Amino acid sequence: MKISTCPFLKTTVLAGAMLAMGTTTNAATFTALTSGNFSAGATWIGGIAPSFLVATDIVVIPSGITVTLDNSATLNGTLGSLNVDGSLVSSNASHLTINTGTFSGAGNISVDSLALMISSGFNYTGTITARAISTTGATVGSNANITANSLLDLQGSSLNVNSGTLTLGTGATIRRSGGSLSNGGGTIVLTNNYHVHYTSTSSNTGLELNGSGLSDITIDVPSGNTVTLTSDMYVKGMLTLTSGMLSLNNRNVTFMSTGNFAASGTGEIEATTPSNIIIMSGSNF
Repeated sequence: MKISTCPFLKTTVLAGAMLAMGTTTNAATFTALTSGNFSAGATWIGGIAPSFLVATDIVVIPSGITVTLDNSATLNGTLGSLNVDGSLVSSNASHLTINTGTFSGAGNISVDSLALMISSGFNYTGTITARAISTTGATVGSNANITANSLLDLQGSSLNVNSGTLTLGTGATIRRSGGSLSNGGGTIVLTNNYHVHYTSTSSNTGLELNGSGLSDITIDVPSGNTVTLTSDMYVKGMLTLTSGMLSLNNRNVTFMSTGNFAASGTGEIEATTPSNIIIMSGSNF
């Protein structure tokens, strides 16, 4: 008996096999062999550098090795993985974006800026230092020791310090653009002089107002939006109302001896009993 094969079936099976082969060959492990630039083949075992877009590959920086990020890099793929037990540093304005995938290790990361969009797979427990750190679109649970030297930008998402630490550098700003800051058991260090800026949308105040280093506070949400106090506010620097409303919500605002106030545009304060505005002796209010 002669058996004939359907041409369509042969084509379909061949295409599926090629797709499976492509998926396998596209995934690779890149392990740093010696300190050097991220883009240099000599830095990696096998002499081939990984792509700056890590989608399906596994990138490993072992302990004792420093890889210099000489261009911006992104982890963006559920199969992708970045493991840093050594050091990942940048010598320019290169930034690191952690979107999806697995982010792990216990090493040291020091970059110009770091964008965190990862809602799961954040298993990194080492140190992170950056000029600017942002969270966007997802609740980020951190067990790392993080320092934001100039800006912590919370964009529509929550940064939850589960363990480890979060430290703001001197003169840094916490910008809340619909996001928030929470403590799940770690340590939030707000002892250095820092500022808070509310923008983009309505929000309830939170831990950002509780630090001993709090100085300037700016309310700059769109007209019709409100920043609502959930605890008393102590102003040691300048309270600036540019746009939107500050609702005291039965809480007090105290202008300390170094406190001051500035209003411009359409900014306003809504106060109801038993709210109080308290002006300490020596204030420039």
